[in-house]
Amino acid sequence: MGILLVVVSALWFADNSEFVQTMNRQLDEGYKWVNVGKSKPSGTPAITVKSENGNEFIYYRLEK
Repeated sequence: MGILLVVVSALWFADNSEFVQTMNRQLDEGYKWVNVGKSKPSGTPAITVKSENGNEFIYYRLEK
């Protein structure tokens, strides 16, 4: 079971590397996670939630 978690985590980070790199850089620059409610993505790398009709939304954003 533990190896499955490692494999899934590695695949997620590999698939979302641009998001992870941007997030780490912004956290180092003093950004904080802020709940913005159901919002449209701003264009920066993000993990989105896709609704049944195909629209994408975010709920949290890094803000300074």
